[in-house]
Amino acid sequence: MLSTGRHLPDAGADLRTCGAVDIPLFSRYFKPRSSRRSRIAAALRPKAPSIVELVRQPRFFYGGAVILVAAMLMTMIVGWGRTQPRIWVGQVATESLVNPRSFELPDRAETERQQEVARIAAPRFYQANSAVLDDLRAKIAGLPVAVRSVTVLDEVDSELRDRFELKDGSLSILKRFAGTNGPDAAPNWREWTDEFVRRLWRVEPLLETQEFQKFSTVSSRRVLPPRPLVLTDGEDGNPDGSGDPDLAAGDEEGASRTAEPPIAPRNLADAVRITDAVDLTPEVGDPNLRKAVERLAETAGFSGAAARIVAAAIATRPAPTILFDASATQEAADLAAATVVPVEISHPAGEVIYRRGDVVGLDELATAREALTRAFSGGVLDGGWGQVPGWLLLAMVVVLMLAGHGVIFYPRIANSTARLAVVVFLLVGATGLGTAFAAMLPRLAPFGAGLAVSILSITLALAYDRRIAIFASVLLAIALTVSTGQKPAATIAILATGAGFASLLASIPNRGAFVRATAISGGIAGLVFLAAGLAITPLSTSGAGLQIAAGAVLAGSGALAAGFLMLGIMPTIEQLFDITTGLALAELRDTRQPLLRELQSRAPGTYNHSLAVASIAENAAESIGADSRLVYVGGLYHDVGKLNKPEYFIENQGGGDNKHDKLSPAMSLLVIIGHVKDGLELAQEYGLPRVLRHFIESHHGTSLVEYFFHAAREQAADEGEEIEEFSYRYPGPKPRTKEAAILLLCDGIESATRAMSDPTPSRIETLVRSLSRRRLDDGQLDESELTFSELRIIEDSIIKSLCAIYHSRIAYPGGREEREERETAGVVGGS
Repeated sequence: MLSTGRHLPDAGADLRTCGAVDIPLFSRYFKPRSSRRSRIAAALRPKAPSIVELVRQPRFFYGGAVILVAAMLMTMIVGWGRTQPRIWVGQVATESLVNPRSFELPDRAETERQQEVARIAAPRFYQANSAVLDDLRAKIAGLPVAVRSVTVLDEVDSELRDRFELKDGSLSILKRFAGTNGPDAAPNWREWTDEFVRRLWRVEPLLETQEFQKFSTVSSRRVLPPRPLVLTDGEDGNPDGSGDPDLAAGDEEGASRTAEPPIAPRNLADAVRITDAVDLTPEVGDPNLRKAVERLAETAGFSGAAARIVAAAIATRPAPTILFDASATQEAADLAAATVVPVEISHPAGEVIYRRGDVVGLDELATAREALTRAFSGGVLDGGWGQVPGWLLLAMVVVLMLAGHGVIFYPRIANSTARLAVVVFLLVGATGLGTAFAAMLPRLAPFGAGLAVSILSITLALAYDRRIAIFASVLLAIALTVSTGQKPAATIAILATGAGFASLLASIPNRGAFVRATAISGGIAGLVFLAAGLAITPLSTSGAGLQIAAGAVLAGSGALAAGFLMLGIMPTIEQLFDITTGLALAELRDTRQPLLRELQSRAPGTYNHSLAVASIAENAAESIGADSRLVYVGGLYHDVGKLNKPEYFIENQGGGDNKHDKLSPAMSLLVIIGHVKDGLELAQEYGLPRVLRHFIESHHGTSLVEYFFHAAREQAADEGEEIEEFSYRYPGPKPRTKEAAILLLCDGIESATRAMSDPTPSRIETLVRSLSRRRLDDGQLDESELTFSELRIIEDSIIKSLCAIYHSRIAYPGGREEREERETAGVVGGS
């Protein structure tokens, strides 16, 4: 895997680079440059900007703004994380918690217990059964009038006769109360009826057996008056319905009002306390019921005989006179519970909320949360917020360290505010992710830590290299330790997880290797978090071992989740950071890629040349530790520009006519040089990564197109003109990386070797040394990072590869035809 520009050389560190002046150690191989050229190069070398010039640059302010915003966001994350308890119910506490401020906390359990007691003690409410009571009132009040004109019992309506169990003697008793001045019964009878009905719902009501049992087992009972009955003040300060004209059976005005009664809103304060009730047994005509009702009638004013007649109306058709009111009972219970004063527990400053090794319960969790809230509820100086300046300073230091590291060692970060912002906000985002898990899902805190540090490490290792990934992991471990209040052992575990992942991402040639690296990193995370848990958690407490094991599994799972997540979004990472990973290179080297298929079919000679160059360059890159996979893929695509005019290049002409014989040197030059520009256009069209485009644009550097230059010079000499050398050079640029420089050397040397009539090892070596020296003297390697020692190793590797390709063959005895037949057989046989 290669990230363009990531190995920035120290300007004065190695005097053995290809741009060095005095190299006595290698003088026997290379002639030093002239002192004049060295002075010119030194004069043209850009000077480092001064501090004043640096401050005046716009990107200085943009970068400073990015750092400031990132530091402020990290401070907010740290502050929020510090105000959360970060514990869960059932956790074995890894440290003690002391209350910093005095406060009172509601005792929810005791308050709920007292509220439940109040609910139980609340009255059971009933509602007067208006339908039954109104029916009884009408029947009893109108009975004397109904029999006033009757002389014999048979003339009485059968329903009345059965309902009141009337007999011959009953008529004389009822007629005495029939009245003589109007349609109404005597006033006494009406008063007694009203009182009797009143007693049936508020003094000794009738209840069904099941409800009577519940009535008898509660301490307080209330009954609401009939609706739409409008009560007047009665005894004990409670409403009384006696004497209400609306309830009189014979009052026309009252009857009219009863037909459309005003529905008064229910008010629990209107309820009447009741102490006794009568049990309605399922048996009709129960003697005990009859006796109880007769007693009520007598207390209402009816005489013995009249009381028996009135009681018969109920005994023959027993019905409850009050009904259980569930909504009123619930309302009363809620009101009773609401009146309970909350019980509070005092927590003085210095109180130990829980100790190390304690199992955290609900009460401890609530107390810890309130203690942290109160700690940050004071002023800036006397409250916990007095730590904010320290957090801001720490966040600023952490962000500045990462930004400074990136700017100093990575030119792409130094030259791009956007890249700087992405890097520092990656750190801030990872801090927020780990803190969020610890604060909101404390049981999953190890998972969050493993996930956060792994995402950060993978992203930076792929985008740049392992060094910045490990450095960022160190800073993230510090930030998470502060924001979540962890101990140093947890810091080491987080750091080890990130460093382990970064170390394993040095070489990812395919997806299988990435999956293996993810699996190993998950195991590393589990082991280091297991060790941290053993160092932090008291093992003497029951459940501590399970908690430690769960933390290790969660941390490993977080690392695994991060790996598979990043594998899924790898194309997005490559596009965001403009990088080419080993996974992408593995796909691009597949010969089934559309551009390579085009090259095979339309320019087979160029394709074979590209394969040979790629193979030679790959071996050369491996010999000096450069990115061999990148060089190989660059070799495959470096000449794709020849697809536009393949017949103008000698390797695709197949021994036929040379198209350039009919062109002037200037026109031929345009065709030859144009394949670089055409290659860049094809690369953009097919979406090749930027790093591969550098191989296409720089594989000739600014070298001279010698053949056509000499042809043009000869032609110009005949015409008395002069040709400028620079006009016959490739436009460049020169190679800026070791890998691109290797490809430049291999491309020219392979083409020259293929043109040799007798490529013996000695001639190949002479050719390689000569062409390498010419490229060096021509300045084509000046911008690369190659040293002279590396150049020597590259030459040796190229010589070895070319000798293997152009090895000598055995001359068979016999005639020419026999030799050709044997050679053909040898080729077919795979020699």
